[in-house]
Amino acid sequence: MMDVLNRADMVVTDLLLPRPAEGLIQSIRAAGLTMPIIVISGYLNSEDWDRIGSEWATSFIKKPFLPEDFVAHVSEHLN
Repeated sequence: MMDVLNRADMVVTDLLLPRPAEGLIQSIRAAGLTMPIIVISGYLNSEDWDRIGSEWATSFIKKPFLPEDFVAHVSEHLN
């Protein structure tokens, strides 16, 4: 998986599916990769974001969201 991540410009992951995103994000950061990471969730509360987001992820999108909101988040972090 790290071969694919080494070529990625960004990672977008759900907080819980298919597995908890926290471990994935920690692995990415431990490998020294610095690409933006956007976490999507309908369950993330402010305490979770303070724990996960402030340390590892770049941005958070709360479900449900509009396609234009998703595009705005991606554009913001790729430009």
